[in-house]
Amino acid sequence: MDASTPVKEIFAAHDAAKPDRDYYNENLEAIRKLLVEGHRIPLKAVDLDGIWDICNAFVSEGVTSFRVHDYSPGYTTLMALSDGQELN
Repeated sequence: MDASTPVKEIFAAHDAAKPDRDYYNENLEAIRKLLVEGHRIPLKAVDLDGIWDICNAFVSEGVTSFRVHDYSPGYTTLMALSDGQELN
């Protein structure tokens, strides 16, 4: 892949990869540290749970099937939209 690879092809390749749970857990901890310790944002457990839910949705559903709601067009569709001149 390079800079000319179509967005949908990038997402398809991402979905084909198997999630690495250890790496996923390391990333969750890095997110928590950055927000709570680095930026000193006083997040409550419920706030962190919401972040974990979103991250888990991407891992468990993949980027091509991730949707916030049934009426949502989905993450991949939104990221692949262009301005009519094929620029995102």
